[in-house]
Amino acid sequence: MKQFHRFFCIKSCTCCAGVHKCCCAPFNCCCVIGGTGVTGATGATGDTGPTGASGDTGATGATGDTGSTGAIGDTGPTGAIGDTGPTGASGDTGSTGASGDTGPTGASGDTGPTGAIGDTGPTGASGDTGFTGPTGASGDTGPTGASGDTGPTGAIGDTGPTGANGDTGPTGASGDTGPTGASGDTGPTGASGDTGPTGATGDTGPTGATGDTGPTGASGAAGSTGVTGDTGSTGATGDTGPSSIFIPFATGDETSAPRTNATGAPIEIQIVGFGDRSIRIPLSGNGFTLPTGNGVQFAFAIPRQAIVQSICFTSSNWAAFTPINGAAVTPFVVLATAPLNSQTFTILGNTQTLASGSWTGAGSSIPAGITLSGFRTGINVTIQAGMRVAICCAYRITGNPSATEYFFYYSGGILLS
Repeated sequence: MKQFHRFFCIKSCTCCAGVHKCCCAPFNCCCVIGGTGVTGATGATGDTGPTGASGDTGATGATGDTGSTGAIGDTGPTGAIGDTGPTGASGDTGSTGASGDTGPTGASGDTGPTGAIGDTGPTGASGDTGFTGPTGASGDTGPTGASGDTGPTGAIGDTGPTGANGDTGPTGASGDTGPTGASGDTGPTGASGDTGPTGATGDTGPTGATGDTGPTGASGAAGSTGVTGDTGSTGATGDTGPSSIFIPFATGDETSAPRTNATGAPIEIQIVGFGDRSIRIPLSGNGFTLPTGNGVQFAFAIPRQAIVQSICFTSSNWAAFTPINGAAVTPFVVLATAPLNSQTFTILGNTQTLASGSWTGAGSSIPAGITLSGFRTGINVTIQAGMRVAICCAYRITGNPSATEYFFYYSGGILLS
């Protein structure tokens, strides 16, 4: 029995530490006395016994301390792209950035081919009508036509009533007294007569007393009118009085530059005074209105009716200039009038006086100070008393007209009667 216990029921026991004991009943805790024998050979492994029933789950133990963070694992594969979210609200516009430096100018590109000629544009509006030119010279009188047959003599009409006598014209001014005629020769002295005897002188009587003044007599009847004497001889004609007025004008040291339009017609004038001139004033139709302000008041008024007889003027270029090739630049002077209290003037086209020559464009510059002149007589235009008169100067371009502006001096005179 001891031997059996030794081999089949031996395990360590807390009461016999390190000493084999038998824990099998009925032996309880019997210590085997003696040294440990030689370990026998390991027996063959027995068949595995059936699994025992699971015991009751024990109570959950207390949570242990949190362990340290593990190392970061490898990055996982990129997930699939999600659906696009809704567009967010627009943010506020940022302030404009400073302008960058201007880049260098690029090289000019090659000139492109000439485009096809476009359709002709509509005809432009007609320009303003120019001033009425001066009346042309009268043509030669045509030959007298053949006389027609004499018609029958008409019946003599009744004698009309005698017209009333016209008023007696004023007596003409007495002519100047003629010079005293030369004294005639002294005639011969007549012979002296005989001297008579001298009579004796009588005594002087006493002076008588002055009598009373008598009453004034009644007035006598008026005598009949005497016969009219013969008309005296006509007196000598007196000296001829003045019959015309001369008005000079000049621009002075400075001048303005009226302009022309594309047809060469003037669209501005300058008014010339007596040594000065106005600023350039725009034309409107056949006249102009003086603007307010300085530099325009160069018109004058005439106190009596007058007739413009002639205009004479000169004009010279203020500086060298080059007209367009083929152009002829011709200065002129013309008068304009306005009522006494008006600033609106009407051009008197039949007083226009053109220079007899022109500055012409021939591809070279015209030096300063080249003078042209104009002289026109027989104008015979009447200006009523109380009108304002403006002496206007400008120029027109013919041949090859253009819109331009030139500076010219003007001076001259106007003869009125």
